[in-house]
Amino acid sequence: MAFILLITLALSVLASERGDSFGAQNPAAFVKGGYTVVASYDMGLESSYGIAIEDGASNRLWISCYSDLTNYEVDMTTGQLTGNTWPITNGIDPNDQAYCQYGSGNQFFFGSYIGGDVGVFDDSGSHVRNISAPSGWTEVFGTAAGHDMLYIAGDYSCRIAWGSYTGTESSVSWTTATLLGVFGMAVYGDHIFITTGYLGSENIYIFEINGDGSLNMTPVWSTIFTEGTSLARSIDYDGEYLWVYPEKYSSTTSTLYKLAIDWAPSSIEQSTWGQIKAGF
Repeated sequence: MAFILLITLALSVLASERGDSFGAQNPAAFVKGGYTVVASYDMGLESSYGIAIEDGASNRLWISCYSDLTNYEVDMTTGQLTGNTWPITNGIDPNDQAYCQYGSGNQFFFGSYIGGDVGVFDDSGSHVRNISAPSGWTEVFGTAAGHDMLYIAGDYSCRIAWGSYTGTESSVSWTTATLLGVFGMAVYGDHIFITTGYLGSENIYIFEINGDGSLNMTPVWSTIFTEGTSLARSIDYDGEYLWVYPEKYSSTTSTLYKLAIDWAPSSIEQSTWGQIKAGF
């Protein structure tokens, strides 16, 4: 009877989150790294998930809430909400979010929990378009933009997808690949950062982006994020620090983490260094 009760409680906790944790493992990284928590900030937001750094703006990061369908601006120097917000509209129920600069205008992207769309908004918060995910997807979790590409992940499909996007296309021709439990994604230069729903094993990865925008599916770096009471959901990188936000739901805290990691894009090519170390 006690065993049945424990199972029931565990299932009720998982049901309150957007997605589950996973027991299987993705491919091993060349380098298993570590991190140091530089700062953490309690944002005081309910039912919040996606973060995105607004490149080109001074110390500006955004957190999306799916309870009130609102995007909240954060001052990255203080970790405090600035009071600037805008509504997320046109049927988008926001999961992860991304931001990218284009010659035609800078844009925010939101993976939608309902409908299998990616919502695109300009940097004033005005809706631009919805882009459909691959056929058969009913939700989009991880979302990233850059390298003239759009990258998305469907948690329940255990798939990721990418396709060419330069800021003006109304649709994307997707290529898909298997990657389990992806919740958050962010592009920085020629790399993409990914969070997954694993407990007790690697759950933050860095992958290389090939010249054609596709992903090299062997990660170059990984670590195990163990902070807080929820798995890492959304992620972004500012060139120096990694920002991680575990999903805020029910009893968890809405803590934004600023991490120093033992990887840098300006260092020796990470995959090459990993191969060298493996030969020692």
